[in-house]
Amino acid sequence: MILNDYALHIRAEHGMVRPYRSEHLQPCSIDLTLGDHLKVEASTESTGTWDDIMLSADVPYLLQPGEFILAHTAETICIPDDCCGDLVLRSSAARAGFDHCLSGLCDPGFEGQLTLELRNNLRNRPLEIRAGMRICQLVVQKLIYQVHQGYRVRGNYQHQRGATESNLQLQPL
Repeated sequence: MILNDYALHIRAEHGMVRPYRSEHLQPCSIDLTLGDHLKVEASTESTGTWDDIMLSADVPYLLQPGEFILAHTAETICIPDDCCGDLVLRSSAARAGFDHCLSGLCDPGFEGQLTLELRNNLRNRPLEIRAGMRICQLVVQKLIYQVHQGYRVRGNYQHQRGATESNLQLQPL
């Protein structure tokens, strides 16, 4: 069962979304905003995989056509053990040309800022990204039963802050 605005408001006021802004409440989701730093693919001269870029509300980062970046929510999310969340792109952002990879599942017990995997789908012009931009929304679903072992026990990204790169470890077959 997807939580409606009333249920989301109650849970958000009790710490599910921090900071919580009631004006970001939608009929069955809560709009989230971009945090203040990005990870962009490192240039060939760089020694690392990602370069860190500070983001502001005043000076936009220009996401080039086809470019892929990691961003994060300004809000910290704390998913209760009897729920799961789904981070999805707002339709307005999608219509502007943004794409968010399909990796937005928030397991029960997750706590931290959420990393967004963003791409510019346009062919001919960049998209502006600013800190504080309302770009995604959190949809929360109530589980039939509370989980036995939540994300706080088994999760790889628990308490993450900022845009967090993958810790995928390739396993031999």
